[in-house]
Amino acid sequence: MDWDLYVIIDQNLVKRGFEDTVRKVIFGGAKILQLRCKEMTDQKFLKVAKEVSEIVRHEGVSYIINDRIDIALAVDASGVHLGQDDLPAAIARHLLGDKRIIGISTHSLKEALEAESSGATYIAVGSIYKTLTKSPAKEPIGIDLISKIKDKINLPIIAVGGINGENVDEVIRAGATGVAVGRAILESDDITFATQSLLRKIREVKRSMERNS
Repeated sequence: MDWDLYVIIDQNLVKRGFEDTVRKVIFGGAKILQLRCKEMTDQKFLKVAKEVSEIVRHEGVSYIINDRIDIALAVDASGVHLGQDDLPAAIARHLLGDKRIIGISTHSLKEALEAESSGATYIAVGSIYKTLTKSPAKEPIGIDLISKIKDKINLPIIAVGGINGENVDEVIRAGATGVAVGRAILESDDITFATQSLLRKIREVKRSMERNS
């Protein structure tokens, strides 16, 4: 699975409509999308989730729903992403079955180990840098935790929080499997180009690391 670039389609960052935004991100090469709609009614969230599902269905893109297991099942999404205050991963796994993706937000080595033991498919680690996307904002944890977790677990590690083209190099070199971004792409004047550019940088860093290993 291509974990390099994971784009979070946050309702508060979508300025040109969900369908247009999703198509541009996919055209830019991203293979994992998360739909995050914290402030929508259930009916509106479901409507948007169905619209996005129709777009990604034939594109070979993994489609993750933030928090809502019920909506993920309703639109036959690839999986869900859960926070520390959401349903435990073990219960989510029971509801979703063995084939769907379950991602867990983690902020410490302890939480990462618990996520792995409870059946998570991947973990998100952050916020790495200061970010305005989540409210209330939490203090950034920096890149050191990525290296510590990498040595202890065998899951893909997705770094999240304030990541962009200027700092993605050090995030990948710290051991992240990939990065999750929202603002770095969705606030760009050219979403497709921003996606392509960030993906290119990630892959260049990985190739450099492989050559030097």
